[in-house]
Amino acid sequence: MHLELHQQPKFDTIEHQHTMHAIAFGLTVAPGERWLDGKIQRERRNLGDIAIIPAGIAHRCNWNISAEFMILAVEPVLLSQVGQDLVDCDRIELVPQFMNEQDILIQGIFSTLVRFSRFAL
Repeated sequence: MHLELHQQPKFDTIEHQHTMHAIAFGLTVAPGERWLDGKIQRERRNLGDIAIIPAGIAHRCNWNISAEFMILAVEPVLLSQVGQDLVDCDRIELVPQFMNEQDILIQGIFSTLVRFSRFAL
């Protein structure tokens, strides 16, 4: 598992797939578009909005202005191992989510990780 802080100028990524599950956490308002598992959606990307990009899912995005965001990347094996203690792993599904919604639990996780990391926001 690792945490990254990104400060990006206006940009457009090529389609790619992550080897790890990724949760993106918006730190600025930076509207743009995201292609996720064959679907496209315009995103508002407000402070605290999250996107969920499961490993192996085709993904592409762009920003119309500079953006700041954090990424929490989790190895699929780690998620399965942790899930074994809580539920039947065959019932766990990580669903792709566009960056248009907030989640209080995930915001708390990012806040805690930032406090214990070298990032000062």
